[in-house]
Amino acid sequence: MQMAGEFISVNMGLGLATIFNPQQPQTTVLSFFFSLLATLIFLSLGGVEIALLAMGKSFERMPPGAFSIYSINSEFFLNFFYESFLLAFKVALPVMVVMLLFNLILALVNRFIPQINVFIVGLPIQIFIGLWVLILSMPVILWAFSSHTREYIIKFVALLGG
Repeated sequence: MQMAGEFISVNMGLGLATIFNPQQPQTTVLSFFFSLLATLIFLSLGGVEIALLAMGKSFERMPPGAFSIYSINSEFFLNFFYESFLLAFKVALPVMVVMLLFNLILALVNRFIPQINVFIVGLPIQIFIGLWVLILSMPVILWAFSSHTREYIIKFVALLGG
């Protein structure tokens, strides 16, 4: 989810703060917000309890000293990262499309009226429109991330034999 926040922040222009101020942390405000949102969803789905149970199951399935690099199911983890990246892209896509259309409109305005400083005029409007689209798409984002988390919690427990 933090990656979705990065995608959205860069397209909205909020990523410029990390470029202009190198002493600021390298995460944007929206990526931090999405990270907190993901943590809250994980906690609300009972992720801590399931993680503790999974840790106990892992000692049953693979006792200490019996670890082998060949016993790791790499396909599961690769699929998890692939699905997570795809989810981040899908979550950020509505804002990215609207920001692309807005930037095309700003380019046309700059072409027809070159006296307007499009960067100064357009950046606050771009942030406002991006936040508006983000707020409108928040129910879908919450549903998508909670279903993704729930699905992978179930798959992870099944991977450990539970």
